[in-house]
Amino acid sequence: MTEARHSGERRLPACCSRQPAANIRETLSRNRAAAFSRRAAECVRQAAGRSRLAACAPRNIVAALSPYCAYRANPDKFPAVKKRLAVIAGILGPLTVVLLTVIGGANFPGYSHASDFISELGSTDASHGRLVSWAGFFPAGVFTSAFALLAWRTLPRSAAGTLGFFGLLFFAAGYLAAAFFPCEGDCRSAHPGFSQAMHNFFGLAGYLTAPLSLWALAWAARRWPRTGFLSAFGWVGGVTALCGLLFLSPDFRYVGVAQRILEASVLGWMVACAVYLRRAVYRAGERDE
Repeated sequence: MTEARHSGERRLPACCSRQPAANIRETLSRNRAAAFSRRAAECVRQAAGRSRLAACAPRNIVAALSPYCAYRANPDKFPAVKKRLAVIAGILGPLTVVLLTVIGGANFPGYSHASDFISELGSTDASHGRLVSWAGFFPAGVFTSAFALLAWRTLPRSAAGTLGFFGLLFFAAGYLAAAFFPCEGDCRSAHPGFSQAMHNFFGLAGYLTAPLSLWALAWAARRWPRTGFLSAFGWVGGVTALCGLLFLSPDFRYVGVAQRILEASVLGWMVACAVYLRRAVYRAGERDE
């Protein structure tokens, strides 16, 4: 303390200083959340005016935001949080689509996975249409959107990566539109109403951008570390998505197969990317130990 006074500098407490990731993880594991909040609040009080904590901690809500402020002061304390969340969203999104298709189809008399659209499971004429829409399509859209945003924030930035992940957002918008604007009847109406028109617009926008999004992500993945398989998956997935798109016509006998090929191409890449991020988290944990 004497040296700090003579030098004219103010020494910050230990919780505000940068520490190796292993030491931070060990400290957090030894102390409870309440104790961590108290230490963060002490940092705000003692370091106001010079620490980065001061910018994110209004005095009247210090207690509520102290864990967040501690994270802002040392972002390296939680390097894998966004990756873990992206992994969860990247698994739950495709899993939700698979479950709603299998379970919804099993409870829809006369439904054919080969010749019927997936959207018909949530149509206005379906017996469980509302349940499929809000327990299936809606969470699928939320998880897919969350994955696209979190993966974009986590992985190395590039123009191709940004284009690809925002293309996934368009794809996710199709699921959300299926929840808010269910299709009418068998989704093949010659004179669609407002709900069917909005359903077709968002669904078609997501499908049209799917092949380009996968190719853009495949190009971007070339610069990501240890990701040769993910880049190859994107190139192949873009080709299969394009094949499904070319046969996505209501008049095609096996339009259900074509739609599922397109969906599997995009959702399969999401799962592969989630696995890649999971391995990245595991490798980071090994380095910290």
